[in-house]
Amino acid sequence: MIRDAKQHAGLTHCQARSQEKLDFHLNMSVAAVNLLRLLAQKAECSIRTYRREAYNRLLIRQLFSKLGLSAEYDRTDQRVQAVVRTGRMAV
Repeated sequence: MIRDAKQHAGLTHCQARSQEKLDFHLNMSVAAVNLLRLLAQKAECSIRTYRREAYNRLLIRQLFSKLGLSAEYDRTDQRVQAVVRTGRMAV
């Protein structure tokens, strides 16, 4: 759990000094890992793969927005899905 929090949820990025803020940061990092695990399990992939695909979807939305294209792209289009799956680890 702690390893995943360090790798995926920014556990080591806190610069707070008070105990309450450190506790809050630890709790939010662990909660984020639990949520990522749940979402990755639902998507039947690893946490790393889920994070990468979520980032790719965000990047596609921003790219479409900057180019003035419709923000509503066809999520079932194989070309879009190929871009979303870029970097997916083979199972």
